[in-house]
Amino acid sequence: MDLSFGDHFEPNRYRLVELPADLAASLFPAQSSSQISSQYQPNVLVFRSTDEDSEVVLCSNDTTYAVRQASISNTVLVCRPRPSSVFEGETHEIVDTLSSYLELTRVQPRLANLRNMLKNTALYAGPAEEGRILKARPVRYTWNDLRDNVQARFVVLIYASHLNLPSLRKSDHELRLGLENLNAIEIEGYWRLLDTRYVAYVIEQIIASCNILGQSTPEDLSAVSLIAIVGELKSDIDDIPEDIVHHILKVFSDSSEHVEPNDVIFKLSDSKVCRFFGEEILKEKLGNRRNAVADVIPFLKLWSSRVPDTFTVSMDMLKGIALIGDAPQGKVLSYFTLETLLNSDPRCSSDLRTRLKILFDVRRRWAHDEIIVYLKDLEPDQKALDAFLLKNARLVTISNEGAQDVFYTPRFG
Repeated sequence: MDLSFGDHFEPNRYRLVELPADLAASLFPAQSSSQISSQYQPNVLVFRSTDEDSEVVLCSNDTTYAVRQASISNTVLVCRPRPSSVFEGETHEIVDTLSSYLELTRVQPRLANLRNMLKNTALYAGPAEEGRILKARPVRYTWNDLRDNVQARFVVLIYASHLNLPSLRKSDHELRLGLENLNAIEIEGYWRLLDTRYVAYVIEQIIASCNILGQSTPEDLSAVSLIAIVGELKSDIDDIPEDIVHHILKVFSDSSEHVEPNDVIFKLSDSKVCRFFGEEILKEKLGNRRNAVADVIPFLKLWSSRVPDTFTVSMDMLKGIALIGDAPQGKVLSYFTLETLLNSDPRCSSDLRTRLKILFDVRRRWAHDEIIVYLKDLEPDQKALDAFLLKNARLVTISNEGAQDVFYTPRFG
């Protein structure tokens, strides 16, 4: 091949992106474009950033990738065929040279901005309070508001397979998951969080309705009918909209099943219900006060008294919202959530090593099931996360009454 620099040579005109195998496969379906079914959803690759200074990510239809520039040991020449009538004998011209490429690493969507936006809106506290709340003209966000501020104020389309796609808004899947993780609900076109006092009230009314319907054991609560609960609530009280009942049952259930006619059967989760009431007590007793602790035994008694009689509390239910430690008076609890961690240092919102360092500043020794809870939002793959911990932390084994407990400690220091 004969090469020469052409008149169209333009440095940094192109960027080389290395695609993970699964992403590359999703861009190029096996069948030809004429055979692609009407159900096929075209994939889109978009660089996204919420502002000019923030970190850029690459989004596909349903996945987010961190972008890192890596060097190429040998310069890559970007060439194209020359017109046959020009420069006889020189078949290709060089239009750019590349000395680096963009490396993609799958990450969890960074939705801290979503959390902050929703927490600054007016909490929904039921129909009785809604008129008073809306009279103050609070900040509220539609779906498009959230998408533009969280995902894509700055957008650069780099690839769209089969260009008859209806829009570029194809990476909404992770935004919806983020809203689900925050237990947000759309009310009259605006996304809201629920006031926790109202949530507690609705849960108590649902459990009371279950008892009236003869569902008073954990086994009974594994098959709760939406239609039956809504009907019972309407016959007794009329201040809980059906959409709210449906939302609360969905949030506090392990699973659901749609059945005919137009009913949904929920498997109510004792762990999720108890965890909610336990966190409310921790916020009430400790709040965000630094180094504040609560004695475990009095806490357990209070917690047991707050949850419905049907459920039994367990300390395992508090993983991810509380840390257990030792004190002269015995075991104590501190309130420590992922949100607490993110608020302590904004740097740990996206970098796994920084997050790990801050966790070791909080406490020097972590059990595996304790520390994973505070890291998995940045690394969804369990095997990859375990490999990261083995590389960046030190494993120590401690004898405890004949058993061997394994902990992670800082590798250095």
